[in-house]
Amino acid sequence: MPPTELSETLREYTVPLETTDPSTPPSKHIPEKVFGNAMLVGLGEATHGTREFVRLKHRLIRHLVERRGFRTLAIEAGLTATLAADDYVFEGRGTTETALRELDKWQWQSAAVGELLQWLRSFNEGRSPDDRVRIRGIDLNDPSKPADRLQSSFERLDLPWVGADDMAAIAALADSPTGPVGEKRREAAVNAVRAVQDGLSDGHAVDSTGEREQERERTREREQERVRHLCRAVEQACEWAPVRHAHDGPHPEGMAVRDSLMARNAERALELDHGEGIIAWAHDGHVQRGTFDDGSLWADVETMGEHLTAALGSDYRPVGFDFARGSVCALPSGGTAGDGPRAFSIDDPPEESATASLDTLDCAPYLLRVAAASDSSRLESLLDRPQRLRYVGSVYDSETPQEAFRETVLSESFDELVFVPESTPVRLLD
Repeated sequence: MPPTELSETLREYTVPLETTDPSTPPSKHIPEKVFGNAMLVGLGEATHGTREFVRLKHRLIRHLVERRGFRTLAIEAGLTATLAADDYVFEGRGTTETALRELDKWQWQSAAVGELLQWLRSFNEGRSPDDRVRIRGIDLNDPSKPADRLQSSFERLDLPWVGADDMAAIAALADSPTGPVGEKRREAAVNAVRAVQDGLSDGHAVDSTGEREQERERTREREQERVRHLCRAVEQACEWAPVRHAHDGPHPEGMAVRDSLMARNAERALELDHGEGIIAWAHDGHVQRGTFDDGSLWADVETMGEHLTAALGSDYRPVGFDFARGSVCALPSGGTAGDGPRAFSIDDPPEESATASLDTLDCAPYLLRVAAASDSSRLESLLDRPQRLRYVGSVYDSETPQEAFRETVLSESFDELVFVPESTPVRLLD
């Protein structure tokens, strides 16, 4: 199809967003029919380090929170890494910087993410607890991290049914170095957290010391929820750890377990949600349906989005993100452990790629309604056949820019796709 004809056909199914400014009213430019009746909306990203993606997702999150009643933001961060961010937006405790630094991945530690947290905190002010937005982590931790947080809880909470051996097992796991953890230590810790959970199920109350009487009941419920959450995080981390460390570096088995557990965590967040649905924020590779399609060793592994589709059907709606050119923030390929992320320049996309076709429209940034457009026979070659899209993970190899793509069928992977003409790198904390 000639470029002009392609552009005109695509335009019929696009929603011009006009600006990345998150303060633009949610009702402006975003029709109510976008996202359908989904209870779980997956917001992807072709790179972790594009500022425009973060700002546009901020806009979409405002829309889903204010117009659709969504009350949970679940992000690609560890189950325990989001606790400070949740305290910040839900309880109004702490600072933006503290909340960002507690998150366990560099991509969350940016000024643009901080602006989103500040807005969520402002939105929650004065609302009843059941009407506030929560922050949940859906990714996995090294076992020592949730164990350390649980050990800290033991020190300030009254848990009379937890024996000394169980406390010692949690302490031993908390003291474990990053990396493989012995089977006996994992088993002892899992048995310990199950004992804690059994005590809560039997009606034992978690009592936090030093609280004023009028706040005691709310604090007790919150502490019980957090203890259960930490126990779940320990158990899940111990399940994933032996698979993760079975081989050096990322591998298919580890990625398969990771995305399966991420989907399980997203479903759990949906169960706990008091609103009309949740938002799951992760890389395109996790959010999309099907398999990773990225040319890696785990290209054929089922994604989090595929697991969520199997569980929720049309109640799950994945949204992909792509960009034409510019610069992104990423870790350098082959770098040492001390190397931090930096900016990389990205040239124009190859002419035969889907990214180049999407770049023919002059109304970017825009949202392409992929599910609706896939009914058009005129767009079959673009949407219903394998096409190349930008795909930059946490690490970028500037020597092989042609590999920063994946080949996927757009209509099978996403229901919507957000496109921006130019990427600029996120601004990270010092």
